[in-house]
Amino acid sequence: MEDLDKILSEVVRKTVKETLETIINTERDIFIEKNDGTKNGTYRRTLNTKYGFIDDLRVPRDREGNFKTMVFEPYRRSLDIEDLILALYSNGIST
Repeated sequence: MEDLDKILSEVVRKTVKETLETIINTERDIFIEKNDGTKNGTYRRTLNTKYGFIDDLRVPRDREGNFKTMVFEPYRRSLDIEDLILALYSNGIST
């Protein structure tokens, strides 16, 4: 039973990580389109969520350094699902 808990926990963390990366990439793409910018890869950071510690989160950036995600604040290292929902809703991503 303990192995099942570990497996489920890992699946949830991986899903949260992939979802966050997808949301942030979409957010950057919209920013680039509106501001006529250029993509410039990603940087890695850690984030603690109520679903566990997410290691190696890839956060996209733009060449000029103007893109800042609305999902979390620049130096914030923890995120609650409620914060994520509010950030998405306030940015017009309600689905």
